[in-house]
Formats: sequence, structure tokens, C-alpha cells
Amino acid sequence: MNRLHLRAVLWLRWRILVNRTVRAGRLSNAVFTILLAFGGLLCVAGFLTAFAIGIETLPEARPFHLLAAWAALSTLFLFIWLTGLMTDLQHSEVMSLEQLLHLPVSSHGVFLYNYLSSFVSVAVAICLPAMAGLCLAMVIVHGPRMLWCIPLVLAFLGMITALTYQLRGWLAGLMQNKRRGRNVIALLTFLFVLLIQVPNLINMSELGSDRTTVEMTGIEQSSGDEERDALPLAREEHTKARLKQTITLTVQILPIGWLAFGASSVFAGHALQGVACFVGMFSIGAWSLRRSFRSTLAAALGREKPVRRRRSAAARADSSAERGERHGLQFGERRLPFVDDREAGIALASLRYLLRAPEVKLSLLSPLVILLMFGFLLSRSGRGESLGAFAPLMTLGSSLIVQLSASSMIANSFGLDRNGVRSFLLAPLPRHRILRGKNLAMAPVGIGISLTALAALWFLLPLGPFHVLGACLQAFSAYLLTCLIGNVMSILIPIRLKENTLRAENARLKPILTQLLPLVLLPVAFIPLMIPAGADFLLRLEGWQLGGLWFFLLHAIGLAGIAMLYGRAILVQGDLLQRREAGILEILTKE
Repeated sequence: MNRLHLRAVLWLRWRILVNRTVRAGRLSNAVFTILLAFGGLLCVAGFLTAFAIGIETLPEARPFHLLAAWAALSTLFLFIWLTGLMTDLQHSEVMSLEQLLHLPVSSHGVFLYNYLSSFVSVAVAICLPAMAGLCLAMVIVHGPRMLWCIPLVLAFLGMITALTYQLRGWLAGLMQNKRRGRNVIALLTFLFVLLIQVPNLINMSELGSDRTTVEMTGIEQSSGDEERDALPLAREEHTKARLKQTITLTVQILPIGWLAFGASSVFAGHALQGVACFVGMFSIGAWSLRRSFRSTLAAALGREKPVRRRRSAAARADSSAERGERHGLQFGERRLPFVDDREAGIALASLRYLLRAPEVKLSLLSPLVILLMFGFLLSRSGRGESLGAFAPLMTLGSSLIVQLSASSMIANSFGLDRNGVRSFLLAPLPRHRILRGKNLAMAPVGIGISLTALAALWFLLPLGPFHVLGACLQAFSAYLLTCLIGNVMSILIPIRLKENTLRAENARLKPILTQLLPLVLLPVAFIPLMIPAGADFLLRLEGWQLGGLWFFLLHAIGLAGIAMLYGRAILVQGDLLQRREAGILEILTKE
């Protein structure tokens, strides 16, 4: 790729980005311009802040302090980089590799451009100025020997970008099958969320082990005042020593920590260790780029592995029919007890989509991770018995977390169907039955996760049988209230979603802001559900032992009232849907 080729490709990329920005609308352009200006100020502020802190603190700093600072910068860069990677995997590239291969450019030039374009990212824009400022401060304070930090930073960036570039190429091959690609994205996102929470889990475990270790020293068993006063100091010193040991060992073992270990080694006078870290990161990056180039060249020349031939549609249909005859009714043909067959058909069809769509699974990760972290913290603290008076409020909080996560789907239930919405709205059915069927499809999510969280709280908190029964009724009440709000928003503000994601297509700022309304309306709607928990708390303060019974009875009365409200409101919402169905079809199915 010569200079003219590079100039033409850069101009074409810039032109495509400008056209996309123009089509986004004036308000979106204004917001984008503000964010761009804020990003520029953030880069300058990061450089100046790192430089000023370095000049101020480096004269008295020790090698571990420098190691911790570089480890924090590396972790921040890796977090932002992986977040951007997960976002990019769900977007189409501005200029894909297949498009570049049609241009009169060599394969080396295509590979080089595609790789260098990965440096244009938010992570580099935020962290690289801060790293440069810290490097400059180290050179000024401690002399030219700290210039070794510059090649260490470049080797670190090259290693991370090369590895992720190779990973993206491998994932691109996997995601040629759309369904498999969506499952890959769901799995990677789940692993990424768990990876983020690992430091918190380790920190909680360390705190618990530290408490146990210090208690085993026998200080707490002594009766002297001086020994008791020394207990907090002993715990603090032990925690600091364990933390220092863990950080040092981690940066020595993991390649992503070699930047911090190399910089601290050069600072301490061990130049060979810094050189070894540079060589290690450079070797990993070079090996990864070589592997990426070979796979890119193989794709360009068509040297791909043979793909197993798929059966024809007729053969798949015949095998599906045979399975249906062998195992009974298909999923969508089943009947639900106490539910009208028409509503059951809509509910099962919608539930089948929810079970297959990875983007729905992704949206449900947040409540699961939050509840998991809360349960782990509660189990490690050992304070479940002391929180007994607040247990009913905790059950309400878990229900609120689940409903807030499910509300994004319930509030756009027709948008989730995409073009399949025609099958529902053009069906000769009363419109309130369509809404009931859609609400019933989301019940395993909205109610099932709430009951699972309640079962976990039952083991962690002193909940009596009446409290558990009342909390179960509370989960049903919370879900019905969420459905009432979500149905109105699905009818009045339907949003067309991109394929395989929960992002709005041609998103404008107004529809995006309206999707945040459930986050405001749901906590307000849940205020009546706090009455039983408040009554139980007051009765406990008065010493009444039957507070759990009142908690159950009040929730039973509340569920009966909310069910009656839902039964009447769903008829009104059905009439509203009938008046709005033409507009909904136009928004969701217009090409």
C-alpha cells in the first residue's frame, strides 16, 4: 500500500463516517460534537494530571508505588479496550476486509491498514496520554534511564492490539453462522462480566480470610486494652502485606502486567528485567500478528477449511416432523392450564424467541450478576441474622432489580418481534388477548428470576414461612405492575431494533430517552408494595411475633387488588392497541 492508496482509503473511511453522522439527525450530531470535545479535553486533562502527579510524587516513590500506578493504568486500559471490543463485535465495520480486498491494494497493505485502524479507539485516546505524561515525569525526575518506559508502553499496546485483532478474526469466522455468532457474543459478554467481578470476589474473600487469620493470633482472646487497640492495626498491616504480595505476583505472571513490572524494575535499577518484559510483550505481539496475517492471507486466497454440507430445507422439515410424531406436540402447539388456547399460542411463540435470542440472554445478565454479588457479600459477611428486620425490604429490592432489567423488553415487546409482529397484529384475535399472551411469555423471566433470588435469600436471611409466602405474592404483584407500564409503552412508543441486538435502528435521542421511563416509573409504582414491609418492621419494633402473618395477608390483599386492576386495564390497553396497530406496523416493518 503506497501513500496514494493509504490517502484514498482514509478519505473513503472519513466520507462514510461523515455520511453516517449526517443521517443521524441534528440533535444526535450536537450530542456527538459535545462528546467529541469532552473527549479531547479528557485526553489533555489525563496527560497533565499524570504529569503533575508524577512530578509531585515520584521523588519519594518506591518501586512498589510505581508498580501499582502502572498496574492501575494497564487495568483501566484493558477494561475500556475489552468494553469497546464487545461493542464492536455487535456492529458492522465501516470498511470490512472483504471490501478492501476488491481494491487494487496488496494483501500486506490490507492487513496493515486493518490492523492500524484498531488503534483508533476510546481506550487509546483516554489511557495513552496519561501513560505519556507519566513517562515524561519519570524521565524528568529520575533521568534518561527511564526512557525505557516508552518502548515498554509501545510493546504493551502492540501486544494487546495484536491479540485482540487475532481474536476478532477468529470470532469473525465463527460468526458467519448468525445464530452461532449471537451465542458467541452472549458467551463472551457473560465471561467479560464475570471477569470484571473477579477482583471484587477476591477482595471479599481476602477480607474474610484476613479476619480469620488475625483472630487465630489470639489477640482477641486477651483482656488487655493495649492488645485490643492493636487488633485493627494488625488487621490493616496484614491486609496490606497480602495485597502487596498478590499484586506483585500477578504482574509477574500475567503478560498484561509486564508493563508495570518492567517499569518498576527499571526504576529499581534492574534493567535486564525491564528488557525481558519488553522482549516478552514484543514477541507475543509479533507472533499474534504473524498468525493473523496468515489467516488473513488464507481468507483472501480462499484457502479455508471445507464446510460440512447442510441438509436441504425439505430434509430438515421431514426430520422435524418425524421428531414431532415421535415426541408428541411441538413447543408452540402445547396447551397451558387455565389459559385460553389463543393466548397460549402467542405466549409460547414469544417464549420460543426469548429462549433462542442471545440478545435477550445478555439483557438478563445484569440482574443475575448483581444478585450473585449481593448474595456472595451477604454470605461472606455473616450478618444475615442481624439483618432480619430488613429482610422483607431486601426481597422487594431483589424484585425491583429483576423487573428493571426485564422492563426494557416488556416496554418494547412488539419491537422484539421485528418483522414477525405482522403475525400477531394481523391475526383475527381480540387485542387484549395478544397483550396477555405477550405478558405471559415474559413471566418465566420476570417471575422466575425473582423467585430464584427469593430462594437464595431464604437461606441467607432469617425469613419465616409467612415472609417467604408473602414475598412470592410480592413477585407476582411486581410483575403485573411492570406489565401494565410496559404494555402502554409498547403501544405508544414502539422502537424498531437492529437485527440480533437490542439497539434501536437509526436511533434518535427522543426514543432512547423514552426507553428510560421505566427506570423512573417502576420505583414509583412499587411504593404500595413497601406497605407490608413497613408494617412488618413496625410490628417487630413493638415486639409482635406475628408480623410475618400480617406481611403475608397484606401482600395477598395487594395482589388481589393489582390483579383486578390488571384485568380491567388490559381491556383498555387492548382498545388502545387496536387504534394504534397501523402506526406500530408502519414503524416496525417499514424498510
